[in-house]
Amino acid sequence: PTKVKGMKPQELSNCLWASGQLKAVVPEVLQAVPAIVAQIPDKAPDMIPQELSNCLFACAQLKDEAPEVLEAVPAIVMQIPKKAQKMVPQDLSNNLLACAQLNDDVPEVLDMLPAIVGEIPAKLQGMKPQEMSNSLEALVLLRDSVPEVGGVDDILSSAAERLNTLLPNLRGKDFSFTVPVVIWACAKGGVYDGELLGSVARRLSSRTKLSALPGFGICALSWSYQDYQVLDSDDDFEDFKALLMSETEKRGFSEADVQSCQRGR
Repeated sequence: PTKVKGMKPQELSNCLWASGQLKAVVPEVLQAVPAIVAQIPDKAPDMIPQELSNCLFACAQLKDEAPEVLEAVPAIVMQIPKKAQKMVPQDLSNNLLACAQLNDDVPEVLDMLPAIVGEIPAKLQGMKPQEMSNSLEALVLLRDSVPEVGGVDDILSSAAERLNTLLPNLRGKDFSFTVPVVIWACAKGGVYDGELLGSVARRLSSRTKLSALPGFGICALSWSYQDYQVLDSDDDFEDFKALLMSETEKRGFSEADVQSCQRGR
């Protein structure tokens, strides 16, 4: 607090981002947040894309413990459309995720959505699996809030195609986290990619393989394949859906739990 007025934009951004990461381990960091936030409106115009996205992401992480951060959001959001073209995939993903978490508290975040969405088609191929899944989850959750934002169906289709290409080499969290979220996002957006659905059903064709997925992943896949049945009159995935239902029951999830995953994680 005694030095914050002399901090450069990068230093402010780093401190705010670190506060979001440390809040649960060293809650004393929250004492510095108001002083940092007070400087952001003046410094935001000089922030580079990464600094803006780090600040917005930190605001989403800190909004409950340090609600003062919400005062900085409009100034950050005002700058993002001006610099969206220079944003790398991680910046875009962080901004979308933060937007989905902040839009109820600060509706102005939705003003930046068209600029961010406009950059995704050209940068989707460069996204890491988690960046892609975070972006798609936020997009479909925000879609109803900004219906005039176009191109989401094309983004979902491109993401499904890319995931199907990546699928044979995905391991660990890149598989267990990304695959259910991308399939859920496509189902939520009404985009049907039979090749991806078939590839995933074959990859997860046993209880042993399904056991590696987190709870949300199991519920999300179960809901998604049920939803796709409306479009798939031949029910090509009947066996896989039965396997998913068996796994949800084994883990103690009810049908209400499965349906609730429509709201996202």
